[in-house]
Amino acid sequence: MDGINTSSNYLSKLSSILPSELMLSCPIDFPYGLSDSKIRQHQIISAIKNGANCVDLVVNPVYLLNDKRANLVLDIKAQQNICNDRGVRLRLMLEYRHFDEFIREDMLSICNTLKVGYIFPSTGHFVDDYLDNLIVASNIESSYKRISVITNGNIWNTKQYQEAVKAGIYGIQLKFSEQLKEIIG
Repeated sequence: MDGINTSSNYLSKLSSILPSELMLSCPIDFPYGLSDSKIRQHQIISAIKNGANCVDLVVNPVYLLNDKRANLVLDIKAQQNICNDRGVRLRLMLEYRHFDEFIREDMLSICNTLKVGYIFPSTGHFVDDYLDNLIVASNIESSYKRISVITNGNIWNTKQYQEAVKAGIYGIQLKFSEQLKEIIG
């Protein structure tokens, strides 16, 4: 385990008790990613002030669905600038089921051009088949070598966890539950 993802209201408390080498992240504009860019910027700044050293930004799907890629690029760059200026890691959360493969590839190409280093295939908010999520994650990593992908499909048992590990992608995000001990041993 190298990090914890929490809602913004727990950041301050967790940052005061966690070792500094652990990543403490917070979702931004979760779950839909529909807020104005300025609101998203404010959320990132607030999360950083409360102790986040990593933020997980939900990509605004409207930009892609309405063919407003320039707006998407400007939005991501604004969030990158805030994070880069403060030494905070920015990870993007896509929602792969919103897009056909052409729009998804366009999105990934934008991420690659902008040198986005980390991507989640989905927000993890909606019911998501862990195998679908894992397949998309694996496809992204094999197509875009410089993008590290964190699968966040719903993994509920040891067999599913082992399949995710075997896939060899960068990371696995698990939801905290009583089953967590059982899943990872």
